[in-house]
Amino acid sequence: MIWLFILFAALQVIDAYLTVRVLSQGGRELNPMIAWFMDKLGVIPALVVLKGIGIAVVAGLVWSGNEYADEFLMVFCALYVGVAVWNYQQLRR
Repeated sequence: MIWLFILFAALQVIDAYLTVRVLSQGGRELNPMIAWFMDKLGVIPALVVLKGIGIAVVAGLVWSGNEYADEFLMVFCALYVGVAVWNYQQLRR
């Protein structure tokens, strides 16, 4: 469903925004692969590139007609809701 893809893309933007906020307040990136890209490219460029790739890959899956695309999107949306809640909690400390 297209609304799941829109939700997924919105959650990527929310995650990137909250990550930048957490890092600006002295937090750290817990995903070592993302942290490596941030070290090499800078925080915002790394997030733009990686989130863009993620959204493009998921868009390809959705528009390929894969029968499991909706289930995949539901799982990843749930995951990123959890990540957003975690980042928000870090901001509130």
